[in-house]
Amino acid sequence: MNSFSDNQFLLTFESGKQWIYNNMTNALTDLEGNNVVGNLEPGEFTDVEIAAPWNPIAKSNAPRTLKIQLGLKCNYSCAYCNQATQVGDEFHTNTDDAEDFINRLDTWLESEPQKIELWGGEPWLYWKKIKYMLPRLRERFPNAKFGMITNGSLLNQEIMDMIHEYDISITISHDGPGQYLRGPDPLVDDEKRAWIDKLVEERPGNLCFNTVLCADNRDPNKVKRFFKKEFGPQAHSDFEGIVNDYSEGDVGLVREFCQEEYDELSQSILSGLYQGDLMQTSYFGGRMVNFIEGIRSARPASSVGQKCGMDASHNIAVDLLGNAMTCQNTGAKGLHNIGNVYRGDVAIDTALHWSHREECKHCPVLHICAGSCMYLGGDNWSRSCNNEFYTGIPIFIAAMSELAEERLVSWQGNVVRPNYEIPKTNRIAITEVD
Repeated sequence: MNSFSDNQFLLTFESGKQWIYNNMTNALTDLEGNNVVGNLEPGEFTDVEIAAPWNPIAKSNAPRTLKIQLGLKCNYSCAYCNQATQVGDEFHTNTDDAEDFINRLDTWLESEPQKIELWGGEPWLYWKKIKYMLPRLRERFPNAKFGMITNGSLLNQEIMDMIHEYDISITISHDGPGQYLRGPDPLVDDEKRAWIDKLVEERPGNLCFNTVLCADNRDPNKVKRFFKKEFGPQAHSDFEGIVNDYSEGDVGLVREFCQEEYDELSQSILSGLYQGDLMQTSYFGGRMVNFIEGIRSARPASSVGQKCGMDASHNIAVDLLGNAMTCQNTGAKGLHNIGNVYRGDVAIDTALHWSHREECKHCPVLHICAGSCMYLGGDNWSRSCNNEFYTGIPIFIAAMSELAEERLVSWQGNVVRPNYEIPKTNRIAITEVD
Protein backbone atom coordinates (compact mmCIF):
# COMPACT_ATOMS: atom_id res chain seq x y z
CA MET A 1 0.00 0.00 0.00
CA ASN A 2 2.96 2.36 0.51
CA SER A 3 3.33 2.65 -3.27
CA PHE A 4 0.03 4.53 -3.41
CA SER A 5 -0.56 8.15 -2.49
CA ASP A 6 -1.67 9.35 0.95
CA ASN A 7 -5.16 9.88 -0.44
CA GLN A 8 -5.62 6.36 -1.76
CA PHE A 9 -7.12 3.34 -0.02
CA LEU A 10 -6.83 -0.27 -1.11
CA LEU A 11 -10.14 -2.15 -0.90
CA THR A 12 -10.32 -5.94 -0.87
CA PHE A 13 -13.59 -7.80 -1.47
CA GLU A 14 -14.78 -11.34 -0.71
CA SER A 15 -13.81 -12.65 -4.16
CA GLY A 16 -10.31 -11.28 -3.78
CA LYS A 17 -10.73 -8.44 -6.26
CA GLN A 18 -9.18 -5.15 -5.28
CA TRP A 19 -10.12 -1.56 -5.98
CA ILE A 20 -8.51 1.76 -5.13
CA TYR A 21 -10.49 4.64 -3.66
CA ASN A 22 -9.14 8.22 -3.73
CA ASN A 23 -10.77 10.49 -1.15
CA MET A 24 -9.67 13.71 -2.89
CA THR A 25 -11.03 12.92 -6.35
CA ASN A 26 -13.71 10.48 -5.11
CA ALA A 27 -12.54 8.12 -7.85
CA LEU A 28 -12.93 4.35 -7.59
CA THR A 29 -10.65 2.34 -9.89
CA ASP A 30 -9.06 -1.06 -10.34
CA LEU A 31 -5.32 -1.55 -9.74
CA GLU A 32 -4.56 -0.39 -13.30
CA GLY A 33 -6.41 2.89 -12.78
CA ASN A 34 -9.51 2.02 -14.80
CA ASN A 35 -12.88 3.27 -13.58
CA VAL A 36 -14.97 0.51 -12.03
CA VAL A 37 -18.14 2.52 -11.30
CA GLY A 38 -21.13 1.85 -13.46
CA ASN A 39 -23.31 4.81 -14.48
CA LEU A 40 -20.45 7.25 -13.91
CA GLU A 41 -21.83 10.69 -14.72
CA PRO A 42 -19.39 13.42 -13.68
CA GLY A 43 -21.17 16.51 -12.44
CA GLU A 44 -20.22 20.16 -12.25
CA PHE A 45 -19.03 21.21 -8.82
CA THR A 46 -17.87 24.47 -7.31
CA ASP A 47 -15.06 24.59 -4.80
CA VAL A 48 -16.22 25.71 -1.38
CA GLU A 49 -14.76 28.71 0.35
CA ILE A 50 -12.14 27.51 2.83
CA ALA A 51 -13.10 28.92 6.22
CA ALA A 52 -10.42 29.58 8.83
CA PRO A 53 -9.77 32.22 11.50
CA TRP A 54 -7.29 33.84 9.10
CA ASN A 55 -9.72 33.58 6.18
CA PRO A 56 -13.18 34.80 7.32
CA ILE A 57 -16.14 33.93 5.09
CA ALA A 58 -18.69 36.75 4.77
CA LYS A 59 -22.28 35.75 5.38
CA SER A 60 -24.86 36.49 2.71
CA ASN A 61 -27.81 38.82 3.24
CA ALA A 62 -29.83 36.33 1.21
CA PRO A 63 -29.45 33.16 3.32
CA ARG A 64 -31.10 29.91 2.34
CA THR A 65 -31.41 28.91 6.00
CA LEU A 66 -32.07 31.48 8.72
CA LYS A 67 -31.63 30.14 12.26
CA ILE A 68 -33.09 32.43 14.91
CA GLN A 69 -31.67 31.87 18.38
CA LEU A 70 -34.31 32.77 20.98
CA GLY A 71 -32.08 31.95 23.95
CA LEU A 72 -30.32 28.97 25.53
CA LYS A 73 -32.68 28.36 28.44
CA CYS A 74 -33.88 24.75 28.77
CA ASN A 75 -35.98 22.75 31.23
CA TYR A 76 -33.80 19.65 30.74
CA SER A 77 -30.13 19.02 31.53
CA CYS A 78 -28.79 16.61 28.92
CA ALA A 79 -25.59 14.88 30.00
CA TYR A 80 -23.81 15.74 26.75
CA CYS A 81 -25.54 19.02 25.80
CA ASN A 82 -23.53 20.88 23.17
CA GLN A 83 -24.98 24.17 24.45
CA ALA A 84 -24.04 23.66 28.10
CA THR A 85 -20.73 25.49 27.88
CA GLN A 86 -22.41 28.38 26.04
CA VAL A 87 -25.09 29.16 28.62
CA GLY A 88 -24.29 32.61 29.93
CA ASP A 89 -22.76 33.72 26.63
CA GLU A 90 -26.15 34.42 25.06
CA PHE A 91 -27.79 37.84 25.14
CA HIS A 92 -31.08 37.74 27.02
CA THR A 93 -33.93 39.22 25.00
CA ASN A 94 -37.65 39.90 25.35
CA THR A 95 -40.71 40.44 23.20
CA ASP A 96 -39.73 44.06 22.52
CA ASP A 97 -36.52 42.72 20.98
CA ALA A 98 -38.59 40.24 18.97
CA GLU A 99 -40.72 43.10 17.67
CA ASP A 100 -37.64 45.11 16.75
CA PHE A 101 -36.12 42.09 15.02
CA ILE A 102 -39.21 41.62 12.85
CA ASN A 103 -39.44 45.32 12.04
CA ARG A 104 -35.80 45.45 10.93
CA LEU A 105 -35.77 42.37 8.71
CA ASP A 106 -36.04 44.48 5.57
CA THR A 107 -32.96 46.47 6.55
CA TRP A 108 -30.65 43.52 6.03
CA LEU A 109 -32.49 40.51 4.58
CA GLU A 110 -32.57 40.73 0.80
CA SER A 111 -34.69 37.70 -0.09
CA GLU A 112 -36.92 35.02 1.37
CA PRO A 113 -35.05 32.18 3.10
CA GLN A 114 -35.91 28.66 2.05
CA LYS A 115 -36.07 27.59 5.68
CA ILE A 116 -36.48 29.42 8.99
CA GLU A 117 -35.66 27.60 12.22
CA LEU A 118 -36.52 28.82 15.73
CA TRP A 119 -34.02 27.60 18.30
CA GLY A 120 -33.56 27.33 22.06
CA GLY A 121 -32.47 25.82 24.47
CA GLU A 122 -35.98 24.54 24.59
CA PRO A 123 -37.74 26.87 22.13
CA TRP A 124 -41.23 26.52 23.63
CA LEU A 125 -39.96 28.17 26.82
CA TYR A 126 -39.96 31.33 24.68
CA TRP A 127 -43.66 31.14 23.99
CA LYS A 128 -44.35 34.89 24.04
CA LYS A 129 -41.64 35.56 21.47
CA ILE A 130 -42.77 32.70 19.24
CA LYS A 131 -46.42 33.75 19.47
CA TYR A 132 -45.48 37.25 18.36
CA MET A 133 -42.97 36.28 15.66
CA LEU A 134 -44.51 33.35 13.79
CA PRO A 135 -47.53 35.15 12.28
CA ARG A 136 -45.31 38.00 11.13
CA LEU A 137 -42.61 35.71 9.75
CA ARG A 138 -45.24 33.77 7.81
CA GLU A 139 -46.74 36.98 6.42
CA ARG A 140 -43.29 38.20 5.41
CA PHE A 141 -42.10 34.85 4.06
CA PRO A 142 -45.11 32.87 2.78
CA ASN A 143 -43.04 30.17 1.06
CA ALA A 144 -40.43 29.51 3.72
CA LYS A 145 -40.47 26.21 5.60
CA PHE A 146 -40.54 26.50 9.38
CA GLY A 147 -38.77 24.07 11.67
CA MET A 148 -38.17 23.61 15.39
CA ILE A 149 -36.35 21.11 17.62
CA THR A 150 -37.89 20.47 21.02
CA ASN A 151 -37.73 17.95 23.85
CA GLY A 152 -41.51 17.53 23.55
CA SER A 153 -42.25 18.17 27.22
CA LEU A 154 -44.19 21.43 26.89
CA LEU A 155 -46.80 20.61 24.25
CA ASN A 156 -50.36 21.83 24.84
CA GLN A 157 -53.36 22.72 22.70
CA GLU A 158 -52.24 26.27 22.01
CA ILE A 159 -48.84 25.06 20.83
CA MET A 160 -50.44 22.30 18.78
CA ASP A 161 -52.71 24.82 17.07
CA MET A 162 -49.70 26.96 16.19
CA ILE A 163 -47.79 23.98 14.81
CA HIS A 164 -50.73 23.21 12.52
CA GLU A 165 -51.46 26.79 11.52
CA TYR A 166 -47.90 27.60 10.50
CA ASP A 167 -47.04 24.11 9.26
CA ILE A 168 -44.00 23.75 11.49
CA SER A 169 -41.86 20.67 11.03
CA ILE A 170 -41.15 19.37 14.52
CA THR A 171 -38.18 17.31 15.63
CA ILE A 172 -38.40 15.80 19.10
CA SER A 173 -35.03 15.12 20.66
CA HIS A 174 -35.36 11.81 22.45
CA ASP A 175 -32.74 9.14 22.95
CA GLY A 176 -35.00 6.11 23.10
CA PRO A 177 -33.43 3.56 25.48
CA GLY A 178 -30.85 6.17 26.47
CA GLN A 179 -33.31 8.92 27.38
CA TYR A 180 -32.14 8.77 31.00
CA LEU A 181 -29.03 10.60 29.77
CA ARG A 182 -31.17 13.60 28.86
CA GLY A 183 -33.22 13.75 32.05
CA PRO A 184 -36.99 13.26 32.46
CA ASP A 185 -38.75 11.13 29.89
CA PRO A 186 -41.93 12.79 28.56
CA LEU A 187 -43.08 9.40 27.26
CA VAL A 188 -43.65 8.08 30.80
CA ASP A 189 -45.64 11.14 31.86
CA ASP A 190 -49.28 10.44 30.90
CA GLU A 191 -50.15 14.05 30.10
CA LYS A 192 -46.99 14.74 28.09
CA ARG A 193 -47.25 11.41 26.33
CA ALA A 194 -50.82 12.17 25.26
CA TRP A 195 -49.72 15.34 23.47
CA ILE A 196 -46.83 13.55 21.77
CA ASP A 197 -49.16 10.76 20.65
CA LYS A 198 -51.49 13.41 19.24
CA LEU A 199 -48.61 14.99 17.34
CA VAL A 200 -47.57 11.61 15.93
CA GLU A 201 -51.13 10.97 14.78
CA GLU A 202 -51.80 14.41 13.31
CA ARG A 203 -48.38 15.27 11.81
CA PRO A 204 -46.91 11.98 10.54
CA GLY A 205 -45.03 13.58 7.67
CA ASN A 206 -43.77 16.56 9.65
CA LEU A 207 -42.55 14.95 12.86
CA CYS A 208 -39.36 13.09 13.58
CA PHE A 209 -37.79 11.69 16.74
CA ASN A 210 -34.05 12.37 16.74
CA THR A 211 -31.51 10.50 18.83
CA VAL A 212 -27.91 11.31 19.69
CA LEU A 213 -25.76 8.19 19.85
CA CYS A 214 -23.12 8.02 22.56
CA ALA A 215 -21.05 5.49 24.47
CA ASP A 216 -23.95 4.66 26.78
CA ASN A 217 -26.47 4.45 23.94
CA ARG A 218 -24.49 3.05 21.05
CA ASP A 219 -26.78 0.65 19.19
CA PRO A 220 -28.93 2.46 16.61
CA ASN A 221 -30.89 -0.71 15.89
CA LYS A 222 -32.16 -0.80 19.48
CA VAL A 223 -33.11 2.85 19.15
CA LYS A 224 -35.12 2.13 16.01
CA ARG A 225 -36.86 -0.78 17.72
CA PHE A 226 -37.67 1.44 20.70
CA PHE A 227 -39.62 3.98 18.63
CA LYS A 228 -41.30 1.29 16.55
CA LYS A 229 -42.50 -0.37 19.74
CA GLU A 230 -43.66 2.92 21.27
CA PHE A 231 -45.40 4.47 18.28
CA GLY A 232 -45.69 1.86 15.57
CA PRO A 233 -44.20 1.95 12.06
CA GLN A 234 -45.93 5.23 11.18
CA ALA A 235 -43.65 7.27 13.47
CA HIS A 236 -40.44 8.49 11.87
CA SER A 237 -37.26 8.21 13.91
CA ASP A 238 -33.77 9.20 12.87
CA PHE A 239 -30.47 10.27 14.37
CA GLU A 240 -29.01 13.66 15.06
CA GLY A 241 -25.71 11.84 14.86
CA ILE A 242 -22.90 10.64 17.05
CA VAL A 243 -22.13 12.78 20.07
CA ASN A 244 -19.40 15.39 19.72
CA ASP A 245 -17.36 16.52 22.70
CA TYR A 246 -17.99 20.11 23.76
CA SER A 247 -17.07 19.59 27.42
CA GLU A 248 -15.15 22.14 29.44
CA GLY A 249 -14.10 20.84 32.84
CA ASP A 250 -17.14 19.09 34.27
CA VAL A 251 -19.61 21.11 32.15
CA GLY A 252 -21.19 19.30 29.22
CA LEU A 253 -19.15 16.24 30.15
CA VAL A 254 -19.52 13.23 27.86
CA ARG A 255 -18.17 9.77 28.62
CA GLU A 256 -15.69 8.75 25.96
CA PHE A 257 -15.90 5.51 24.04
CA CYS A 258 -13.43 2.74 24.66
CA GLN A 259 -12.19 0.59 21.77
CA GLU A 260 -14.62 -2.24 22.58
CA GLU A 261 -17.54 0.18 22.38
CA TYR A 262 -16.33 1.69 19.12
CA ASP A 263 -16.19 -1.79 17.63
CA GLU A 264 -19.72 -2.52 18.84
CA LEU A 265 -20.95 0.80 17.46
CA SER A 266 -19.48 0.12 14.02
CA GLN A 267 -20.75 -3.44 13.89
CA SER A 268 -24.28 -2.47 14.89
CA ILE A 269 -24.38 0.25 12.22
CA LEU A 270 -23.05 -2.11 9.57
CA SER A 271 -25.56 -4.84 10.43
CA GLY A 272 -28.38 -2.27 10.38
CA LEU A 273 -27.35 -1.09 6.91
CA TYR A 274 -27.00 -4.62 5.55
CA GLN A 275 -30.36 -5.69 7.01
CA GLY A 276 -32.06 -2.53 5.77
CA ASP A 277 -33.44 -1.01 8.99
CA LEU A 278 -30.95 1.86 9.05
CA MET A 279 -31.28 2.43 5.31
CA GLN A 280 -34.58 4.18 6.12
CA THR A 281 -32.78 6.89 8.10
CA SER A 282 -31.25 10.10 6.77
CA TYR A 283 -28.24 9.90 9.05
CA PHE A 284 -27.14 6.42 7.99
CA GLY A 285 -28.98 5.41 4.84
CA GLY A 286 -29.13 8.93 3.47
CA ARG A 287 -25.43 9.53 3.98
CA MET A 288 -24.61 6.18 2.38
CA VAL A 289 -26.70 7.04 -0.69
CA ASN A 290 -25.14 10.51 -0.91
CA PHE A 291 -21.67 8.99 -0.68
CA ILE A 292 -22.41 6.59 -3.53
CA GLU A 293 -23.93 9.39 -5.61
CA GLY A 294 -20.82 11.48 -4.92
CA ILE A 295 -18.62 8.71 -6.30
CA ARG A 296 -20.84 8.24 -9.35
CA SER A 297 -20.79 11.97 -10.06
CA ALA A 298 -17.04 12.29 -9.27
CA ARG A 299 -17.65 14.94 -6.65
CA PRO A 300 -14.21 16.17 -5.53
CA ALA A 301 -13.27 16.85 -1.94
CA SER A 302 -12.69 20.49 -2.85
CA SER A 303 -16.48 20.93 -3.06
CA VAL A 304 -17.13 19.53 0.43
CA GLY A 305 -17.89 21.99 3.22
CA GLN A 306 -18.27 21.23 6.92
CA LYS A 307 -20.90 18.70 7.99
CA CYS A 308 -23.22 21.23 9.69
CA GLY A 309 -23.17 23.64 6.76
CA MET A 310 -22.68 26.65 9.02
CA ASP A 311 -19.36 27.54 7.41
CA ALA A 312 -21.28 28.34 4.21
CA SER A 313 -22.15 31.94 3.41
CA HIS A 314 -25.80 31.05 2.73
CA ASN A 315 -26.56 29.76 6.25
CA ILE A 316 -26.70 32.11 9.23
CA ALA A 317 -27.62 32.00 12.93
CA VAL A 318 -28.71 35.24 14.60
CA ASP A 319 -30.22 36.31 17.91
CA LEU A 320 -33.00 38.86 18.34
CA LEU A 321 -30.48 41.70 18.62
CA GLY A 322 -29.08 40.95 15.20
CA ASN A 323 -25.92 39.36 16.56
CA ALA A 324 -24.63 36.54 14.40
CA MET A 325 -22.83 33.59 15.92
CA THR A 326 -20.89 30.55 14.75
CA CYS A 327 -24.01 28.40 14.98
CA GLN A 328 -27.33 28.25 16.80
CA ASN A 329 -25.75 26.29 19.67
CA THR A 330 -23.39 29.10 20.64
CA GLY A 331 -23.79 32.42 22.42
CA ALA A 332 -23.01 35.79 20.87
CA LYS A 333 -21.32 37.41 23.85
CA GLY A 334 -18.03 35.55 23.63
CA LEU A 335 -15.67 34.25 20.99
CA HIS A 336 -18.53 32.94 18.83
CA ASN A 337 -19.80 36.43 17.98
CA ILE A 338 -19.10 36.88 14.27
CA GLY A 339 -20.67 40.29 13.70
CA ASN A 340 -24.07 41.95 13.55
CA VAL A 341 -26.48 41.91 10.62
CA TYR A 342 -27.45 45.54 11.19
CA ARG A 343 -23.83 46.64 10.88
CA GLY A 344 -23.35 44.42 7.85
CA ASP A 345 -20.07 43.00 9.13
CA VAL A 346 -20.96 39.32 9.57
CA ALA A 347 -18.14 36.96 8.62
CA ILE A 348 -17.37 33.60 10.16
CA ASP A 349 -13.84 33.51 11.54
CA THR A 350 -14.45 30.80 14.15
CA ALA A 351 -14.54 27.81 11.79
CA LEU A 352 -11.67 25.62 10.65
CA HIS A 353 -12.34 23.84 7.38
CA TRP A 354 -11.40 20.15 7.25
CA SER A 355 -8.67 20.84 4.67
CA HIS A 356 -6.64 22.45 7.47
CA ARG A 357 -6.65 19.18 9.45
CA GLU A 358 -4.25 16.40 8.42
CA GLU A 359 -6.56 13.73 9.81
CA CYS A 360 -9.32 14.70 7.40
CA LYS A 361 -7.08 14.83 4.35
CA HIS A 362 -5.97 11.23 5.01
CA CYS A 363 -9.35 9.75 5.95
CA PRO A 364 -11.48 7.34 3.89
CA VAL A 365 -14.74 8.70 5.37
CA LEU A 366 -14.07 12.36 4.56
CA HIS A 367 -17.05 12.58 2.20
CA ILE A 368 -19.28 10.95 4.82
CA CYS A 369 -18.12 12.83 7.92
CA ALA A 370 -17.29 16.21 6.30
CA GLY A 371 -14.90 17.22 9.03
CA SER A 372 -16.76 16.80 12.33
CA CYS A 373 -17.47 20.02 14.27
CA MET A 374 -15.82 22.97 12.60
CA TYR A 375 -14.86 24.95 15.71
CA LEU A 376 -13.59 22.29 18.09
CA GLY A 377 -9.91 21.89 18.89
CA GLY A 378 -7.58 19.92 21.13
CA ASP A 379 -8.88 16.80 22.85
CA ASN A 380 -12.50 17.87 22.21
CA TRP A 381 -11.90 17.66 18.49
CA SER A 382 -9.82 14.47 18.76
CA ARG A 383 -12.54 12.62 20.64
CA SER A 384 -15.21 13.95 18.28
CA CYS A 385 -13.12 12.92 15.29
CA ASN A 386 -12.81 9.38 16.66
CA ASN A 387 -16.56 9.23 17.24
CA GLU A 388 -17.25 10.33 13.67
CA PHE A 389 -14.64 7.92 12.26
CA TYR A 390 -16.13 4.81 13.84
CA THR A 391 -19.60 5.95 12.79
CA GLY A 392 -18.48 6.64 9.21
CA ILE A 393 -16.47 3.47 8.59
CA PRO A 394 -19.50 1.11 8.51
CA ILE A 395 -21.25 3.50 6.09
CA PHE A 396 -18.11 3.42 3.94
CA ILE A 397 -17.97 -0.39 4.03
CA ALA A 398 -21.66 -0.80 3.20
CA ALA A 399 -21.43 1.71 0.33
CA MET A 400 -18.41 0.00 -1.23
CA SER A 401 -20.06 -3.39 -0.83
CA GLU A 402 -23.11 -2.13 -2.70
CA LEU A 403 -21.02 -0.68 -5.50
CA ALA A 404 -19.03 -3.91 -5.83
CA GLU A 405 -22.09 -6.13 -5.34
CA GLU A 406 -20.10 -8.16 -2.84
CA ARG A 407 -18.88 -7.61 0.70
CA LEU A 408 -15.85 -5.46 1.38
CA VAL A 409 -13.71 -7.49 3.78
CA SER A 410 -10.74 -5.16 4.35
CA TRP A 411 -9.36 -1.77 3.54
CA GLN A 412 -5.98 -0.16 4.15
CA GLY A 413 -4.24 3.14 3.57
CA ASN A 414 -2.01 5.77 5.08
CA VAL A 415 -4.64 6.92 7.57
CA VAL A 416 -3.79 9.70 9.99
CA ARG A 417 -5.67 9.56 13.29
CA PRO A 418 -5.75 12.15 16.09
CA ASN A 419 -2.91 12.08 18.57
CA TYR A 420 -5.21 10.79 21.28
CA GLU A 421 -5.17 7.39 22.96
CA ILE A 422 -8.49 5.57 22.98
CA PRO A 423 -9.11 3.65 26.23
CA LYS A 424 -8.94 -0.10 25.65
CA THR A 425 -11.82 -0.84 27.98
CA ASN A 426 -14.34 1.19 29.91
CA ARG A 427 -17.30 -0.97 29.24
CA ILE A 428 -20.81 0.03 30.32
CA ALA A 429 -23.79 -2.00 29.16
CA ILE A 430 -26.48 -0.46 27.01
CA THR A 431 -29.94 -0.36 28.53
CA GLU A 432 -31.70 -3.36 27.05
CA VAL A 433 -34.80 -2.78 24.94
CA ASP A 434 -36.77 -5.67 23.52
